Amino acid sequence: MSLDPASAALTYPEKNQALDNPALTVKATLRNLPNAVVYPRIVADAQVLSSSLVTAVKQADGSYNASLVFNPGLAAGRYTGNLTLQLCQDSTCASQYAVSGGVFPYVLTVTPGIQISATVNGVAARPPLAAKDRDVVVLQSSVPVQWVTSSGGASSQNVTSSSTTWSGTLRYSLSTSGGTGQYGVQAFTTGTPQARRVTDIFVTQ
Repeated sequence: MSLDPASAALTYPEKNQALDNPALTVKATLRNLPNAVVYPRIVADAQVLSSSLVTAVKQADGSYNASLVFNPGLAAGRYTGNLTLQLCQDSTCASQYAVSGGVFPYVLTVTPGIQISATVNGVAARPPLAAKDRDVVVLQSSVPVQWVTSSGGASSQNVTSSSTTWSGTLRYSLSTSGGTGQYGVQAFTTGTPQARRVTDIFVTQ
């Protein structure tokens, strides 16, 4: 068996802050395949894949393509190991065919993400935040970011921001009383790999 690419080296931010799933497609070309039905499967030596079930799809030229999505929720750190492509004789893989060249080394460099601290009217709070109409919310980022906001039944006034701080007065803007408006503040890093952190603020009257 030969694999293309022969290994993986990915870098992405920690704890589901990557803008895109850390993924790649691996093509496996096999020689001397048995005439019987073959059941391919991929086995990881650690919890580095987002799913324990990886499908390998047979192509018209007889090769197999497997889409590998690595775990976006890993904490910051460096993860190394191997994925192994096995060819099974049955769907439960009780018996395997002997395979050479099916080992796929990986190196995952998971970088620190964005840490957000928050206050509501000067009192420390943990996201998601609960605020009332006219409460002042201040967000502090651990790294320089760009701030992007979104509204759904809530808005903000008197907004000020810098590369590490966002501040605004939250307003309830639903047409009916007694509901809960939602306001989102997203923080995006400007470097590579790019991280995103969303702070949801739920606003009542």
